[in-house]
Amino acid sequence: MLHKYIGFGLSFLIFSHIIIEVRLSKEKKLSTKIRSTLGYPASTPEKKHFLFVQFSYAVFYILFITIATTGLVLAFEDAEWLKPANLAKERHSIVQWGLYTFFVIHIAGVTRADLTKYNGIVFRMINGKENN
Repeated sequence: MLHKYIGFGLSFLIFSHIIIEVRLSKEKKLSTKIRSTLGYPASTPEKKHFLFVQFSYAVFYILFITIATTGLVLAFEDAEWLKPANLAKERHSIVQWGLYTFFVIHIAGVTRADLTKYNGIVFRMINGKENN
């Protein structure tokens, strides 16, 4: 039962995030930031890094939206109009492993970044300020 309530909370958060993204001003939207990065010279490491990070976030959001949607289908599987969606449990489990994989890769990437070019990134994420 706890799994279901946590799922409801996370579903609310992800769908709220989507609504907020749609309502943002044009210059603050993620798509605008990506388009501005595409204008960087092709071979700059900053462009490659930024595009990789944005691509990984897109993968995360696709996985998260899929797991939230399939979880909601499973939570309300008694509803008659959801009866044809019988693949939700299988998809929910597959995407769960995709999210686990993303988390491991993400933590490894942030750790690598902190130990190399982006020293102190973990400190800034936790504390919100520069490491003195």
